[in-house]
Amino acid sequence: MVRRQHEQRSVFEMILPDGEKLWDPTLRRIDEVLEDEALIEQVEEALRRQRPQSRRLGRPGTRLEYLLLLIVAYAVPVVSWVALGAPRYFWAPLLTLPIAVPLVRLVFAAEGRPLNRALAGTGRLHLLFGIMLAAGIAL
Repeated sequence: MVRRQHEQRSVFEMILPDGEKLWDPTLRRIDEVLEDEALIEQVEEALRRQRPQSRRLGRPGTRLEYLLLLIVAYAVPVVSWVALGAPRYFWAPLLTLPIAVPLVRLVFAAEGRPLNRALAGTGRLHLLFGIMLAAGIAL
């Protein structure tokens, strides 16, 4: 993140007083760009304007979106396997369903910090789902 700082001597200036001569010209240009006040203002303004999806949908909408995305994720292998004749082990991601159910319950029941556990669990679920899907395709 870009922050405003006061000028201060660096340790390298004290150790190598002629260290400026060692700089790569490209790095010098990048450093000049990063010291541009107008650029820092633009970055700060952009950071102020960021709005997460949950602000638009609200908490109930975000939770429903989470559930809907999981339903679609689990429906794709089933539909592909049944309707499109995908490989016989294409259903393998369904083995991760016992991990998904408690996560959905947690997302709908928790508020605030406990949702961090749901985030971590969703990451694990995503990894296992992907591994099972890849294994199902490979077999």
